[in-house]
Amino acid sequence: EGTGIVVASEDSPTGLALRAQVTHFSWWNCDDFLGDPYLPVPECKIKDQDGLPTLDIPVGGTCYIEGQLLAPNGPTSRPSITLPPGGGVPLRLPPNLDVQLTASTANGTKRGVVVVNGPSDLMEVITIALDDPPVSENAIVLPADLEAAIDPAGEIDSYTFEATAGQFVNAYVSRISGSTLEGEMRIFAPDDTETHMSTFTVNGTSHVQEITQTGTWRIEVDGTANEPGAYQLVAEFAEAFDATVGAVIDGDLRPGRARIFNIPVTAGEWFSVNFLRRETVGFGTIGELRVESPSGAVLFEITFGLAAVDSRLIQATETGNYRVLLASRNIEAAYSLFVRDVPELVVGGVFAGSSDERAVRYFRFDAANGDFLRSALDKVVNFSGNVNFFDGDNNFISGSYDYSVADGTPPTLFNNAGSYFVKLESTFTTTRSSRDFRLSLNDILPPEPVSFDGAGRGLVHGGQIGLFGDMRLYQFTAPAGSGLVVDLRVGDLTSLEISTTTQVHRVGSGSYTDPIQTIEEDYSLNHYGDASLGLLQFGGYVLPSNDTYLVMINAPAPQDGEFDLTLELVAPSATLTVDDDLLDCPGADTRSLLAAGLVAPTGGTINVCAGTYSNLVGVTIKSPGVSLVGSSAAEVTLRMTSRGSVIYWENAPAYVANLTLENTQAQFSKGMYLTSSDNSVIEDLVIRPVLSSGALPTGIDLGGTSSGATFRRLQIENCDRSIEGRISDTLIEDCQFSTGFQALDLEGNSLTVQNNTWNSDRIGQVIILEKGAGHQVLNNQITIATPDFGAASNTKAVLVEDDDASDALPATVIRGNSITTNEAGFDLQLGRTGSSIICEQNLVLMTDRGKTALALIPRWDAPSTAVIRNNVFNGLSAFEGIHVRWADWYGSVEVTNNTMLVNTDGPLQLTYPTVRIDLRSGSTFTGALPVQFVNNVMQGAGNGVAVTIPTDTTIDSDYNLMNGFATWYDTGTTSSGTNDLLGVDPMFAAGNLLQLEAASQG
Repeated sequence: EGTGIVVASEDSPTGLALRAQVTHFSWWNCDDFLGDPYLPVPECKIKDQDGLPTLDIPVGGTCYIEGQLLAPNGPTSRPSITLPPGGGVPLRLPPNLDVQLTASTANGTKRGVVVVNGPSDLMEVITIALDDPPVSENAIVLPADLEAAIDPAGEIDSYTFEATAGQFVNAYVSRISGSTLEGEMRIFAPDDTETHMSTFTVNGTSHVQEITQTGTWRIEVDGTANEPGAYQLVAEFAEAFDATVGAVIDGDLRPGRARIFNIPVTAGEWFSVNFLRRETVGFGTIGELRVESPSGAVLFEITFGLAAVDSRLIQATETGNYRVLLASRNIEAAYSLFVRDVPELVVGGVFAGSSDERAVRYFRFDAANGDFLRSALDKVVNFSGNVNFFDGDNNFISGSYDYSVADGTPPTLFNNAGSYFVKLESTFTTTRSSRDFRLSLNDILPPEPVSFDGAGRGLVHGGQIGLFGDMRLYQFTAPAGSGLVVDLRVGDLTSLEISTTTQVHRVGSGSYTDPIQTIEEDYSLNHYGDASLGLLQFGGYVLPSNDTYLVMINAPAPQDGEFDLTLELVAPSATLTVDDDLLDCPGADTRSLLAAGLVAPTGGTINVCAGTYSNLVGVTIKSPGVSLVGSSAAEVTLRMTSRGSVIYWENAPAYVANLTLENTQAQFSKGMYLTSSDNSVIEDLVIRPVLSSGALPTGIDLGGTSSGATFRRLQIENCDRSIEGRISDTLIEDCQFSTGFQALDLEGNSLTVQNNTWNSDRIGQVIILEKGAGHQVLNNQITIATPDFGAASNTKAVLVEDDDASDALPATVIRGNSITTNEAGFDLQLGRTGSSIICEQNLVLMTDRGKTALALIPRWDAPSTAVIRNNVFNGLSAFEGIHVRWADWYGSVEVTNNTMLVNTDGPLQLTYPTVRIDLRSGSTFTGALPVQFVNNVMQGAGNGVAVTIPTDTTIDSDYNLMNGFATWYDTGTTSSGTNDLLGVDPMFAAGNLLQLEAASQG
């Protein structure tokens, strides 16, 4: 297959075991790894009248060859090949090992055997002499193993043998390799009564015959199809052994072999028989297991295949030796036979023992009418198996209701007193070893009622789980639509583990043994425990109807556990008041904000009183148009102590205000997630990670596509993304974003971002507005001071794209913003026809070695427009003040009334001009570019280039004041420029880089 690793193991019985790691596995992988094989070329010859192999196989015939490695421990696989009469095909065989080749032709009626062994790379012709099978005598002595043929067609072969009454004979007939003969095997008693008849095809046939008469018995083999043809007959007395209940019998099966075991059992005693195939190498798929009473009645009989067989439960009806018969038709393998007793398992008790893989054990118990029982495995022991209830007639007893509990039976109501049984089936293991188990039988008690206080809290303190697999039920009534939060924790004295689970069920017209409905957990509130907090399970539910409900608690391990159960129940209401301790709002509806979030109706309001609401899971608000309002952000903190969103909105909220959202596992979490934010107002929130837990990936995540939202007076701390999502017609104002990337990352149209403050200490953009148009970015204060490695990557603080393909929206306006950064300033991108950006009255102050102050980039070859005016770009050094990219793609670009100052306080590394205008890569444009560069003031540091223009192009440049540059215009030319003032000190007015002194020539 081209790739892979194959490794031979010299320590295996044959030296040929292998481990293969390949892209595709086939026998070619196994055969090919030998390297240099021994290459015998078999030649099949029929013996002549003198017994010499001189005769060729007749035309149209073939030679069927089957090989077997004669190693003491296998393998026993028998690869085969069919060759034409002339042979001539080399066989690839392992060198220096004995390999038996068995050849046949004419449907197996002529056969021959040869053993070959040769060194690597030796190719030699090996003649295999084929002859008729030896003529069998009519009278045979057991044990007999012979090969014969139905030849000519239509003959019946008959074999007689002597046997004594009370013996058992196993007879087996199968066609041999190379034969397709089909036929019948018949057995006759001395009085010529036919006692058995069966047919054989590819798998052969076998029968264990009880000898009921002393004398001469007869076996007949009669062909029914594909005659002439060869077959094998094996007949032997079945060995009988004495054993007892509880015995484990190990042995070997081979085709035609049978074993009988006599088991003394007392009337009324229960037992079972379990057969388990053990082979690591072997073949065959058909065997028989039969159990008979002392009087000869067949109690159990089955023809089995590959793996394991269970006789089911058997109760002795008479005292004496019960006979277990095990026979193989074509199986060659090791086995174990278990004769099992059926020990008692008392209600409330535990049985500890061991069981082999794939084995079956039964346990008896007595149940009274009305008992509600469950049997389970101790999960701590880590035994894997299936547990079920059966009655004495081997009928499966289903649970009263599917409580969906693992590692045991469902709780089962027994309506009739009597003896019943637990069946334990071990699952397969790769080690095929015996494993310990512990099995319990629990009496499930009737449910205990739960009382709730005025704020809907119900408590169960010091509840007890008696045994592993035990269950406890708690009952209450609730109105339709109520929210329920279940909090299960370890008690004061406990050995319960976090595998302990809870479920909620609706009783309805049923009963606690058979409720009518399982209530599904709300996925967002489910938590399967936290050992560090002593939390076993946490979950939220919405109860569908006015009804009686059950809370079920199940503990798979271990025994003697104590727990505390807290239930928070709240009925739906248009206005819900939440107070965690009932101190600030004594009449609150609930202490649980989680429960309130589940049931607040459409358009409802949740008022949150002062307090810290700390939970493992976030608050989920399910209905649309809900308002969530705290008393103040300073007083109300919602804290999540696991991964996720502190608040999760399944629909758009109406109003969210006056809250602090915190997360203790911030690096995996969010402050708030909204599947929709249509027309939502979100204001006066603090969103932050708890100190030292890392940065929040997202402060507010806007799922879906929304519009019409307002975000006001937010304080978001240490987030990678402050607000992100797809939204249009939205206002973000008066917010403070501090520490971390703090990127406002939005896609959509008509976004207004104004009067916000950013203080970022990480490399990256803080405003990203993409895939939209018609924005307003106004009066924002941005400070970036990043020590990040890679700060020289020229990342712009503000990225704004205007892509107005339909020319339906006004130009994007970027005005009055202040950027102080050791990174870059604006990244302005224009899209298709109709796209337009006005960038004016902004200040970009470069600190350290700041990068490009403003880059203008067209995304389409379309007549888009840009106006860049009345801006100050201060502290320029190695990078441009303004970079107009791909100037041949614009409709028009106006750069007017801007002030650009190169940093003169530190070492200069002037790599780029202060203003750079270029063409797209590969462009052949020449002539006038749609760029106007007028009335700008540029102060250099005595060297470098003021403006670079592409070769063979011109721009409209005039009335500019340039000072302190070695070159004014580089490469291209201006179309006018006659009124530029070059080499003149601009004489800026004190404190105002947009104003010149009266004495200035500018």
